[in-house]
Parts: sequence; structure tokens; C-alpha cells
Amino acid sequence: MLKRRRSDILRLNSPLLAIYEPLIPPVEEKAKQKQLLALLEKLVCKEWPEAWLYLYGSCENSFEVSKSEIDICLAFNEDIHDKSEILLKLADILQSDNLQNVQALTRARVPIVKLMDPVTGISCDMRKQCLGCSKYKASTRLCKDRCKITAVGFYCETLGPVQRSECNLPRNSI
Repeated sequence: MLKRRRSDILRLNSPLLAIYEPLIPPVEEKAKQKQLLALLEKLVCKEWPEAWLYLYGSCENSFEVSKSEIDICLAFNEDIHDKSEILLKLADILQSDNLQNVQALTRARVPIVKLMDPVTGISCDMRKQCLGCSKYKASTRLCKDRCKITAVGFYCETLGPVQRSECNLPRNSI
């Protein structure tokens, strides 16, 4: 039973990798994301020196695919009650710096500012984080950790016995 399961996994390995590998964002795309984040941090810190930006969601937890948008959270040290005002001001700042398709969606269930950077070609959603509300960052961290644990568990359960049995052969000893 165990041998049949391993052969199935090994037989499916190549077709699954053929689907998965093109979805992985190239290094250049990750560099463009960092470039956009640095630009946005510079613009935001001019208006709100106490604010900072951080990535969350799929672009941070390794679930992103190539050419996907990035999710950014705008965080403040103090509580700012009027999210709509902040997002409208943020939209004005971003538009004045020639970012494209800037939209402040203040009446959405999760109010955000959408934008597209013409230099990098990356689309972005920005939201304001509530004071003490780091559930988006925590959720991202949990997804990332679970992915790592699941991958290790899968490896140990399915491929690990093959590796261990090969390591235990005298001819493979060092």
C-alpha cells in the first residue's frame, strides 16, 4: 500500500510542478514590490511621520502568484478615528505623485485605497490598520507558518521514508 502511494506521488510530481512553477513570482517581481513599498513609505511618511507600512496577505505569506496585486497596511501609533478622512487624504497624496487608477473606496466593508504604479506595473490595495488591531498581520503569519508546517508534515509522511531508507543503506554512508 505504501509503495503504491509513493509511486503515485512521484508520478504526479512533474505535472504538478509544471502547474506550480510558472505561478511563482520571479525575483525581479519581488524587487519591484519592494521598490513600490519604498516609494509608498516615502510618500506616507511625508504626511504622517509616525506612520509605517507593512505587507500582509498573500504577498507576505508566500501564497501569492505571479503578477498579483500586493496588500499593504497603513499603521499609526495613535488611534485615528476617521478612516475615511485618512483614506481620502492618502488617495490625494498618491494621485499627486502620478500613481494611476487611484480610488478611495471609503464605503466598502473594508475601506481601502486602490492604485497602480505605472513604473513597476504593480497594483496595490492599501488599508488603514486600527490601533491595537493586528489581526491581518497575525493571520498572515499564521498562514505562512501553517504552510511551512504542512509542507514539512507532507515531506515527512510521504517522501521521508524513502529518504530515510536510502540513508540507512551501507553503500550511502560517508
